[in-house]
Amino acid sequence: MILVTGATGNIGSALIAQLTAQGVPVRALVRDRNEAERSGRLPAKTEIVEGDLLRPETLTVALDGVKKAFLLVPADPRLAEMHESFVAAAMAAGVQHLVKSSALGAATGAPVRFWDWHGQGETLVKDAGIPWTLLQPTNFAQGFLQFAPVIQQQNAFFDPLGTAPVSYVDVRDIAAVAARTLTDAGEAHQGRTYVLTGGEALTGEQVAALLSEAAGRTIAYQAISFEDFGSGAEQMGVPKWQAEGLIELYRALAAGAGKTLSPDVEAVTGKPPRTTAAFLREARAAFVGA
Repeated sequence: MILVTGATGNIGSALIAQLTAQGVPVRALVRDRNEAERSGRLPAKTEIVEGDLLRPETLTVALDGVKKAFLLVPADPRLAEMHESFVAAAMAAGVQHLVKSSALGAATGAPVRFWDWHGQGETLVKDAGIPWTLLQPTNFAQGFLQFAPVIQQQNAFFDPLGTAPVSYVDVRDIAAVAARTLTDAGEAHQGRTYVLTGGEALTGEQVAALLSEAAGRTIAYQAISFEDFGSGAEQMGVPKWQAEGLIELYRALAAGAGKTLSPDVEAVTGKPPRTTAAFLREARAAFVGA
């Protein structure tokens, strides 16, 4: 049995879909069963169990009979606490392999708080004594869907990256790597860190050209200040701590941290990563609107 946390998120739901399609027994950990079922993001007949990473007593049932687990914890000030809670429960349950979804750049003390938190989480996983694998993805291609309403209304999208190239990875490729690390026989993936990127790094102008092609009309890219980017996020309801973290992240990306290209997706799955252009074409309806 494989347990997947973050089950209704982008990566978790894609992973469960892939494991289910392979006939692999999988269990989804969610905080609210009714909400998870209403989301429509889990395959029919998915085994769902409620639990909370901040309430260790709720994890015993979730981990019963689980041999391998996929740990995805969202960037949160309590990330280390959630990792500590889950790792302790996994140790007690006898989990034999723990695959953690992390972030490219993760390191304790990193200048980006999200990377620092994930670095702390990685240390907890490594020190647990359970065989582990770390996945460090770059920015998600699916992240462009957040710009969809603005693109529909203004035929443009805005960020502070300027001419800095960034590699974007499709979450389905992250899920495919996770699925292989969780189901391949032997110990080939244990103790390994996989950096997951797309096959190319793109500037905002290049993304705009791909969006224009996908949507069938001209879509522009406009660089804005980091301050305007952060305040815009807050106006959209993003908490202040998270908006500040996004500014830190985009400063690092603008300085070149996002241009990394890695062969790990293809090395693990045997297939090259999906291109950003292919994803944008597939998601065309989101940018075209009604």
